[in-house]
Amino acid sequence: MFVALTVTAQTPQNIQDAFKSKYPDAAVKKIRHQMGNYIVVFAKDGEKYNAVFSRDGNWMRTITHRKWKEMPGPVRIALHRSIYSDWQVNECNQVETPNGTLYSFEVDNEYTLSGDEQPAFAEDCYVYFTPTGSMVNQVK
Repeated sequence: MFVALTVTAQTPQNIQDAFKSKYPDAAVKKIRHQMGNYIVVFAKDGEKYNAVFSRDGNWMRTITHRKWKEMPGPVRIALHRSIYSDWQVNECNQVETPNGTLYSFEVDNEYTLSGDEQPAFAEDCYVYFTPTGSMVNQVK
């Protein structure tokens, strides 16, 4: 059930219907419109999720924040063996997509740079892995 009437009134019916169909037992916390998509923040079974739907109501992905120790071993090993091994991990996520589960890390290299280089040349990147540890995407 949608929690706030203002959210329901501002959210297109196709988004509400698509969400209810995908997650019938979930408790919606909020819905926001961002870059042409709708992000539904919800709780289910004691966990918080972010589901992304296109403006057409198509489910695109659901993101769940994870702790480092909750990430699969092959994924953690793959990150350590990648070019991002000495970058700082800021966030870990499990990403459910129509094509399967991926695991992502938000990393940055700010602390690998020396003094004056830090603010000017620091980079952020999202790195995506399959459950077996194959890197499938890097988004800078």
